[in-house]
Amino acid sequence: MQISEKFRRGVVMPLDETSAKALEAEDVNDATRVRFIEIASQDEFELLWQTGVFAAINEQTGSLIDDYEEEVIPAEMVSRVHAVALSFAKNCTGGATAVRFFTALADACDVALRAAKPIYFVL
Repeated sequence: MQISEKFRRGVVMPLDETSAKALEAEDVNDATRVRFIEIASQDEFELLWQTGVFAAINEQTGSLIDDYEEEVIPAEMVSRVHAVALSFAKNCTGGATAVRFFTALADACDVALRAAKPIYFVL
Protein backbone atom coordinates (compact mmCIF):
# COMPACT_ATOMS: atom_id res chain seq x y z
CA MET A 1 0.00 0.00 0.00
CA GLN A 2 1.04 3.60 -0.44
CA ILE A 3 2.61 5.53 2.42
CA SER A 4 -0.38 7.85 2.83
CA GLU A 5 -2.74 4.89 3.18
CA LYS A 6 -0.80 3.52 6.17
CA PHE A 7 0.58 6.71 7.73
CA ARG A 8 -1.84 9.57 7.12
CA ARG A 9 -0.86 12.92 8.58
CA GLY A 10 2.50 12.78 10.20
CA VAL A 11 6.22 12.25 9.86
CA VAL A 12 7.65 8.82 9.09
CA MET A 13 11.22 7.62 9.58
CA PRO A 14 12.33 4.12 8.55
CA LEU A 15 13.97 2.09 11.31
CA ASP A 16 15.88 -0.33 9.10
CA GLU A 17 17.08 -0.77 5.53
CA THR A 18 14.17 -3.01 4.53
CA SER A 19 11.68 -0.40 5.71
CA ALA A 20 13.64 2.38 3.97
CA LYS A 21 13.35 0.45 0.70
CA ALA A 22 9.64 -0.20 1.26
CA LEU A 23 9.00 3.51 1.87
CA GLU A 24 11.05 4.48 -1.18
CA ALA A 25 9.03 2.04 -3.31
CA GLU A 26 5.78 3.20 -1.67
CA ASP A 27 5.06 -0.43 -0.82
CA VAL A 28 4.47 -0.43 2.93
CA ASN A 29 2.65 -2.98 5.05
CA ASP A 30 2.28 -3.98 8.69
CA ALA A 31 5.85 -5.32 8.73
CA THR A 32 7.32 -1.94 7.71
CA ARG A 33 9.22 -0.74 10.79
CA VAL A 34 9.04 3.03 11.24
CA ARG A 35 8.97 5.77 13.79
CA PHE A 36 5.72 7.65 13.19
CA ILE A 37 4.98 11.08 14.60
CA GLU A 38 1.24 11.39 14.17
CA ILE A 39 -0.58 14.65 13.61
CA ALA A 40 -3.79 13.49 15.25
CA SER A 41 -6.38 15.95 13.96
CA GLN A 42 -7.11 18.70 11.49
CA ASP A 43 -6.94 21.21 14.36
CA GLU A 44 -3.45 20.01 15.31
CA PHE A 45 -2.34 20.20 11.68
CA GLU A 46 -3.68 23.76 11.37
CA LEU A 47 -1.92 24.76 14.60
CA LEU A 48 1.37 23.37 13.32
CA TRP A 49 0.84 24.95 9.91
CA GLN A 50 0.25 28.36 11.47
CA THR A 51 3.55 28.19 13.37
CA GLY A 52 5.41 28.31 10.05
CA VAL A 53 7.47 25.20 10.79
CA PHE A 54 6.68 23.56 7.44
CA ALA A 55 7.49 26.74 5.52
CA ALA A 56 10.79 27.00 7.43
CA ILE A 57 11.66 23.38 6.58
CA ASN A 58 10.74 24.01 2.93
CA GLU A 59 13.00 27.05 2.89
CA GLN A 60 15.93 25.19 4.43
CA THR A 61 15.61 22.04 2.30
CA GLY A 62 14.06 23.18 -0.98
CA SER A 63 11.17 20.79 -0.31
CA LEU A 64 7.44 21.29 -0.83
CA ILE A 65 5.81 20.16 2.40
CA ASP A 66 2.16 21.08 2.05
CA ASP A 67 -1.34 19.92 2.90
CA TYR A 68 -2.24 16.64 1.15
CA GLU A 69 1.34 16.15 -0.06
CA GLU A 70 4.02 13.57 0.61
CA GLU A 71 7.59 14.84 0.73
CA VAL A 72 10.81 12.94 1.25
CA ILE A 73 13.65 14.72 3.00
CA PRO A 74 16.85 12.92 1.95
CA ALA A 75 19.26 11.80 4.65
CA GLU A 76 21.74 14.53 3.70
CA MET A 77 19.08 17.22 4.42
CA VAL A 78 17.77 15.83 7.71
CA SER A 79 20.21 17.98 9.70
CA ARG A 80 18.43 21.07 8.37
CA VAL A 81 15.04 19.76 9.53
CA HIS A 82 16.64 18.95 12.89
CA ALA A 83 17.87 22.53 13.26
CA VAL A 84 14.44 23.98 12.38
CA ALA A 85 12.65 21.64 14.82
CA LEU A 86 15.06 22.52 17.64
CA SER A 87 14.66 26.23 16.96
CA PHE A 88 10.85 26.07 17.01
CA ALA A 89 10.87 23.92 20.17
CA LYS A 90 13.31 26.26 21.92
CA ASN A 91 11.16 29.29 21.10
CA CYS A 92 8.00 27.48 22.30
CA THR A 93 6.32 28.43 19.04
CA GLY A 94 2.64 27.40 19.00
CA GLY A 95 2.28 26.27 22.60
CA ALA A 96 2.58 22.87 24.28
CA THR A 97 1.05 20.76 21.50
CA ALA A 98 3.33 22.24 18.88
CA VAL A 99 6.39 22.00 21.12
CA ARG A 100 5.69 18.28 21.66
CA PHE A 101 5.60 17.82 17.89
CA PHE A 102 8.80 19.84 17.36
CA THR A 103 10.58 17.88 20.09
CA ALA A 104 9.44 14.54 18.65
CA LEU A 105 10.53 15.69 15.19
CA ALA A 106 13.95 16.74 16.49
CA ASP A 107 14.33 13.36 18.25
CA ALA A 108 13.37 11.48 15.07
CA CYS A 109 15.81 13.59 13.07
CA ASP A 110 18.55 12.77 15.57
CA VAL A 111 17.92 9.04 15.05
CA ALA A 112 17.70 9.50 11.26
CA LEU A 113 20.98 11.41 11.23
CA ARG A 114 22.80 8.64 13.12
CA ALA A 115 21.35 6.00 10.81
CA ALA A 116 21.71 8.07 7.61
CA LYS A 117 17.98 7.63 6.84
CA PRO A 118 15.51 9.99 5.15
CA ILE A 119 12.31 11.23 6.75
CA TYR A 120 8.92 11.47 5.09
CA PHE A 121 6.30 14.14 5.65
CA VAL A 122 2.86 12.69 4.87
CA LEU A 123 0.34 15.49 5.20
